[in-house]
Amino acid sequence: MSILHNVLFGYSEPIYTPSANFSADTTSIIESGSVDFTDTSTVPPGGDPITAWSWSFEGGTPSSATTQNVSGVTYYGTGSFDVSLKVTNSDGSSTELKSNYISVSPRPIIVPTASFTADQTDITASNAVQFTDTSTSGSATITNWNWVFEGGTPSTSTSQNPSITYNTSGSFDVTLSVTSSDGSDSITELNYINVAPAPPTLESRAEFFYFSPSGSSYTDYSPNGNDGTAEISGSATISHGVGFQDNKASWQFANPSPSNSQAKIRTGVIPGNLGTGKWSFVIHHKAVTTGNYQYLFDAYDGANDELSLYRNNSNNLYGEYGASAINGSTFIGTGVWRTIFYICDGTNVKIYIGGSQEASGTASAVDVNAEITIGQTRLFGSGYSMSARIGGMAFWNGYELTAGDRTELLSKFSGF
Repeated sequence: MSILHNVLFGYSEPIYTPSANFSADTTSIIESGSVDFTDTSTVPPGGDPITAWSWSFEGGTPSSATTQNVSGVTYYGTGSFDVSLKVTNSDGSSTELKSNYISVSPRPIIVPTASFTADQTDITASNAVQFTDTSTSGSATITNWNWVFEGGTPSTSTSQNPSITYNTSGSFDVTLSVTSSDGSDSITELNYINVAPAPPTLESRAEFFYFSPSGSSYTDYSPNGNDGTAEISGSATISHGVGFQDNKASWQFANPSPSNSQAKIRTGVIPGNLGTGKWSFVIHHKAVTTGNYQYLFDAYDGANDELSLYRNNSNNLYGEYGASAINGSTFIGTGVWRTIFYICDGTNVKIYIGGSQEASGTASAVDVNAEITIGQTRLFGSGYSMSARIGGMAFWNGYELTAGDRTELLSKFSGF
């Protein structure tokens, strides 16, 4: 149809302007919350599509936008805020204003709530406990943790999940304080950690326990022993220090002259009557000569060797206890370190070399109140000399070394 015809007969082209509208995923939020807006504008049939959008967000961040849909408009202040949307196509534009459309409430202040757990609450001394913070944050993130551990090492911590060692027995409180920007909270669990005394060590059970782990000194590790004083008579020689053969501290016994002179380490006294009770002895030994007696252990009461262990002149181990004796068959030659056990379990007496049983016999009553000596010549007769090195030794009264104990001692002496 021509333009002239439209003018003559009063006809005009229709105008199809859009109708602006929108929605929000929520209209009520807490301060610092966000809102997503969606354009729901329409265009009449036959109209051209919307080509431009102009949003205005009172109180929002961002405060305006030109995309069709807007996500994440954040409101940091409280109050009620307008939102408007203007949409445009080729025929014109339309604006929708929704007054007080978004309501923003103050953020509630919720302080954190302190709580914690432990991986164990009943332990023995010298063990560690792993603590885990289970506190709830409230309205803000927890940023600080302050622990107090009665009886623990360390006694305080600022870690979220600390590990604490308890070295003494008793029942101990634990306190945790947590802090956020909105406040703090504290909790104390009374008598939360229960620490039993550590089981006695082999060293603490022993009448004496001498060893040189560092190679620089020879130390008594037992609470009952003494200093291992060297006693020398005649022209016997005995040394105690560093630099012998394997560059380790040890006692070294040289052949005394005359042969019945005494060279010994005095270690302590076995009190009273052992009867057929339990006892144990260990020695880490290296012979220097063969064909002569070497007393590894002896309790002489002035008349008899009530309890002794020695290498005889056939170079086998021989144990005497009360009225009985047992004899080993292994040749105890020179130049080899051996860990030798001499044990009574109350029923039987056994000798072990390393992990292997060497000899066994029925227990016999031992009536002794005698000084224990290591590396001595016999106190009577002649021809009993000693030439050996001793790297460690121990005696237990009333205790039988278990297989596990023997394994532990073999490991301890293996480094010598």
